[in-house]
Amino acid sequence: MKLNKDQKQKIILGVMLMGGILYVTDEFLLTPLATERAALAKEMSADELNVRRMRGEIARGRDLGLKSPEAKKKIAQIDSMIPDGSPIAWCPPKIADTFKALGVERVAARMSNESPEKDLNGYRRLVWSIELPQVDFATFTYALADFENKEPLFEFTGFEIQAQGDHVDLQRMTLTVQNIIKL
Repeated sequence: MKLNKDQKQKIILGVMLMGGILYVTDEFLLTPLATERAALAKEMSADELNVRRMRGEIARGRDLGLKSPEAKKKIAQIDSMIPDGSPIAWCPPKIADTFKALGVERVAARMSNESPEKDLNGYRRLVWSIELPQVDFATFTYALADFENKEPLFEFTGFEIQAQGDHVDLQRMTLTVQNIIKL
């Protein structure tokens, strides 16, 4: 079968038209769809990560809900241990009385810092400096251990010992103590 010139032109024109349609379809329909599909795949993976993170948050929230009665008990216990009134009024006498009951006569307590308590909202942490001008080491260690055992809201964070030149058996002690108070 032999094709005449008109038929050849129609076939060439049809092939060109088909090529043009394929190019337009690929360039203006399929390429943007592929680009959008890739962007959506990235977005979906980010969303899946967020969903996993939120499921973890929900599980932590559920755990906190289960631990809530225990936490409320602990908060009530802490509240019952904190005396009413300003800490300046009750803390230094409490410290002095505890040490005096164990034989340490001269005790001076001063507040040196105050900051919010990180783990407990509505509470503050006070830092006290306690000076014991003349105390023997054995009495001091016994008094310190007794104080720590009787007062769970107080935390000793440091102490300094200075030898007294004229009294070999007595030392000067400076303690740093923290305690928790309610606002």
